[in-house]
Amino acid sequence: MPSMFRYKFFLLLTIGMVQIWGQSIVIPQQQVQWRNIMGNNYSPFDKQGFYYKAMIEVNVPRNLMGDYFIGFELPGNDIKRMLTNSSNESLTYFLTAKTNTNQYLMDWPMMNNQENTVAFSLTGNNAPIVRVPVYIWIDPGQKVTPQTFLGTMVINIYEGIYNQGGQPNKVAMGNVSLSVTISDDIQISLGNDHFNRISEFNVTFETLKAGEVIAYNAFVNSFESYVLTFKSVGKGRLKHRLSQVRTTIPYDVMVDGQLLQFDDFGEAVFQVERNGTSKKSQHTIKMILGNARHAFKGEYTDQLTLRANPKN
Repeated sequence: MPSMFRYKFFLLLTIGMVQIWGQSIVIPQQQVQWRNIMGNNYSPFDKQGFYYKAMIEVNVPRNLMGDYFIGFELPGNDIKRMLTNSSNESLTYFLTAKTNTNQYLMDWPMMNNQENTVAFSLTGNNAPIVRVPVYIWIDPGQKVTPQTFLGTMVINIYEGIYNQGGQPNKVAMGNVSLSVTISDDIQISLGNDHFNRISEFNVTFETLKAGEVIAYNAFVNSFESYVLTFKSVGKGRLKHRLSQVRTTIPYDVMVDGQLLQFDDFGEAVFQVERNGTSKKSQHTIKMILGNARHAFKGEYTDQLTLRANPKN
């Protein structure tokens, strides 16, 4: 009998807590997966910082009235926030209430102006969910391993206005899980071109003389080992610009002095080993014209697509 009494007491206490919270503001557990404004994962090679607009949900009673403001806890009172991966690497990010500001979201009592918080008012006839926009910024150029970084944003909600004086009454607290996946895309640039994930260029020799050379300097951004894949429309041969002319001219492709072999699909690969310590590699790509004595006069060309992929 005593054990049954304790069980009933615990049950009644739990139900009472649910009823009390049901009349209060609640921040439900949420998960945010970061993407940049193009919908891509974070790349260490991007030249500018991007943001992700997260909508944080807050559950509120319909009949509640008053002013409230939100604080975002800062670890160690530092405006920098950290995510970590399984190797204990850190990725820095910042939170703002707007896109065109250098003011960061903070927690009370560190708030100095209205951009350091997100405020909202309840009229007593409001929707049951308030959605708060938060912009998550990640600085460019952070040299981290292509893994998933995880962290938690601790959110506090206070009653009143942030600068009303005195210590505000905290009415709710919650956690929002944040994950950021680091892209393993490798960027490549030919000559002075901008870095991209893929490069396409036409192979056209000025004179149809065997041994004629076209050379490019290719730069690759990668921390890990990678594979350069060349795709030739002509499978390593130049074609006449007029389709009725069936004559083709062979040419060789060399990367850093190594001759590539195109397969039946017109693909050739070049593997590069990396130790994860260097950011940029330079490669010399040469196209060398083969025997062209049999060719008709005219313009001969091929299209090469160059892509850099992580080595499996």
